[in-house]
Amino acid sequence: HGYSNVMLTMRAREANATVRRDYRDFIAGDGYTAEMLLFGDETGMVERDCNPNSAWVPIGTRSTTSIQFRRGQRTNMMTVMGRAGVVAFDTVQTTVTADIFTQ
Repeated sequence: HGYSNVMLTMRAREANATVRRDYRDFIAGDGYTAEMLLFGDETGMVERDCNPNSAWVPIGTRSTTSIQFRRGQRTNMMTVMGRAGVVAFDTVQTTVTADIFTQ
């Protein structure tokens, strides 16, 4: 039996090809230029997010492990990007809500 390094593949549950196509057509049809578009995103982590997420296991075997739970402080970074690069960014030590994101 051989070994395989398995990793979890994550896809957005909300992904929808029709909605993406409609949005792309909306942007292209209203005379927006690349310089006018800004994209905002948020990412966050706590210390326990640094745990390994893959392992070498025999083929056909489930990868399992046990870890010590660590409660940590959450750090979130919010970034706004434009064609020229980073327009703005901020870090907060809390969970990002809609109100925090739009400030």
